[in-house]
Amino acid sequence: MVHIQDIFKSMDIEGKIDYSKLNHKQKKALRNIIECKTEVMGFNTDTCECCGHTEIHYNSCKNPNCPECGAVDKEIWIHKQERFTLNVNYFHVVFTIPNELNTLCLIDPKFMYKALFTISAETIKELSKDKKYLGANIGFTSVLHTWGQNLSLHPHIHMIVPGGGIDSNGKWTSSKKKFFLPVKVVSKLFKGKFLSYTKKNFEQRKIKDKEQFQEIINSCYSKDWVVYTKKPMKSAKHVVKYLGRYTHRIAISNARLKKYEDNKVTFSYKDYSDHNQIKEMTLDDTEFFRRYMMHVLPSNFMKIRHYGLEETIHEVVEKNIPFLGICLGLQLMFESSDEGPGVKGLGLLPGKILRIPKSGDLKIPHMGWNNIKVKEDSRLFKGLPENPYVYFVHSYYLQADDEDIVAATTEYGVKIHAAVEKDNIFACQFHPEKSSTVGLQILKNFVSL
Repeated sequence: MVHIQDIFKSMDIEGKIDYSKLNHKQKKALRNIIECKTEVMGFNTDTCECCGHTEIHYNSCKNPNCPECGAVDKEIWIHKQERFTLNVNYFHVVFTIPNELNTLCLIDPKFMYKALFTISAETIKELSKDKKYLGANIGFTSVLHTWGQNLSLHPHIHMIVPGGGIDSNGKWTSSKKKFFLPVKVVSKLFKGKFLSYTKKNFEQRKIKDKEQFQEIINSCYSKDWVVYTKKPMKSAKHVVKYLGRYTHRIAISNARLKKYEDNKVTFSYKDYSDHNQIKEMTLDDTEFFRRYMMHVLPSNFMKIRHYGLEETIHEVVEKNIPFLGICLGLQLMFESSDEGPGVKGLGLLPGKILRIPKSGDLKIPHMGWNNIKVKEDSRLFKGLPENPYVYFVHSYYLQADDEDIVAATTEYGVKIHAAVEKDNIFACQFHPEKSSTVGLQILKNFVSL
């Protein structure tokens, strides 16, 4: 079986490729792919206690562009996302820009891919707020792909959208239609917004021929832009697994490679223009290399982004509607977290989220029942016995800046701010829904506010 690693190792990279034209991210991807699971990456050993036989296992590179390293990360990501998924209908929506814009994508990929994320999100959010369609704020996940089946440049966004959202009163409202946004309306708005944004913000100094830029834009106005939508997915669990197929996919897998002979690479691809027929394509290894590296995203560019609910949360809080965050919901309310360095929280309350330090025999994550010390005048814990037991599942904990907002604390190697209350904002690090009668009383107290 041919591997991409074999191709890159066998190629005369220095003789055929202008290495200086590769950016830092591309150079790193190339180096990592070649060195993946070799002695360069280091190794660990397994030795049989009976016979003494030793197996050497070389470390993987963990580069997101490596075909050998995506499977484990994919499963971890899917597991994490399961806690965010709602038990409602979800829709798969695909936003694609015309081929004419590929020239601009090659000149300034970071700008164009950011625009694709931004404008597709704005389009969905704007139309969802319209009472003609849903009249609610929605949250969704977007994933960027830049390739077609034949490794050509084909930038598009895969978006997983729930069939409902939060209305102006802070209540959930569901779509009553198969899909709550008409495709033609979505396409037209996306087209107008994207071209307007590109004309206004693209740095034309990066393109030598100013007339060429205008010609590209004008040609896109005359074309129909198509937004693709699928029927609702079967279940929330199915949504996460389906999305996982797209989040960690790379331009081409080893499984599609057929042969590498005489400096030529042959691979299979699905021809969507010909009834999804499986065909084969042969490219010079230099062209194969060029196409592969074209899909290595710019430095510090996130290919998976979550949208929508931040605005809804702020609106609900500003209207003084009681708001409850649970576990990660508590952590998101604060300013920063060690779990995502450099990523800002909602900033609704002052404080930071820290990793639970290792202490003695305590296991991380903290999973199980712990008693909490409750503040006397807490509205959330009204009617509960002293030091009630609740159920925790977490590796990070809250350190609030303002002790006055802390409604409950616990100890797990360190003092943990287990719950907070401030005006209409409430949050628990533990899980009331898993905390038996105590948790049920907490939820009843919140509902009655």
